[in-house]
Amino acid sequence: VRMMLEIEETTLASARLLLLARLTLVYGFNLVLALIGSIILAVFDTDISLLPLIATWLAPMTFLSGLAFFLSIVLNDTLAASIFSLFLWIVHNIPRDENSNFVWYLLSLPGLSDPSNRPFLMFTAALLILVALWIVGIKERNLGHIA
Repeated sequence: VRMMLEIEETTLASARLLLLARLTLVYGFNLVLALIGSIILAVFDTDISLLPLIATWLAPMTFLSGLAFFLSIVLNDTLAASIFSLFLWIVHNIPRDENSNFVWYLLSLPGLSDPSNRPFLMFTAALLILVALWIVGIKERNLGHIA
């Protein structure tokens, strides 16, 4: 961690640009892996169509990535933000029956996989990322005034 902070402090790039580059790299890596997995599934299972398969995971993945990015900026703890986002995905994918507890039902985020919510999830992810970058800019300016 110390070496990463030293690299960040010596570079001419702003904290916003560095965070955006990190987000792009991590999201891009996950996107490529998910696309490869989807292609493999579509090739080996004739009942699965590639584009509908991609549509089922792309919006939730983007939303949860944006949420994790936002929480990592707000909480200053990337591990907690990642664990929270992963927890939401795991709870969402646990099978539940019709008679389950209402709180458990809400925690499972039933709208995360609803096709009608995909545009909303993509918009919310973009909004979370923009707000997180805005917060970083504010923190960076405040640090500049302190120094």
